[in-house]
Amino acid sequence: MLVAAPGPPSYVRVKAISTSAVLVTWKVPQLSNGMITGYKIAYSDDNKLPVNQWSSQSATGLSDQIRNLVKNQRYWFKVAAKTFRFGQYTDEVSVTTLRYDCK
Repeated sequence: MLVAAPGPPSYVRVKAISTSAVLVTWKVPQLSNGMITGYKIAYSDDNKLPVNQWSSQSATGLSDQIRNLVKNQRYWFKVAAKTFRFGQYTDEVSVTTLRYDCK
C-alpha cells in the first residue's frame, strides 16, 4: 500500500501580537493521508529565498507563536503538515510585526 504525504493545512492566519512575535493558526489539511503527527512553520523576511533557506519551527497543535522577530518588519509564513513525511507547504501569508507594543 502506497501512502502519500498530507496536503497543505488550510485557513492559515498570522497575527502580530507584539513588536517581536506573531501568532500563526491553521486548520488540518483537507487531505490528511493518515494521522497528522506535526507541523512545520517556515518563515522569512525575504520571500524571494527558496523555502529551504527560510527559518522554521515545529509545532504539534493548530497554532504556535514565532518569537524573536524584528520590530516593524514584514515576514512571510508557510505551514506544512506531517504524517510519515512533510507534505507541501501552504501559500505564503505575510504580516508586519508591531511598531510599538500595546500597553
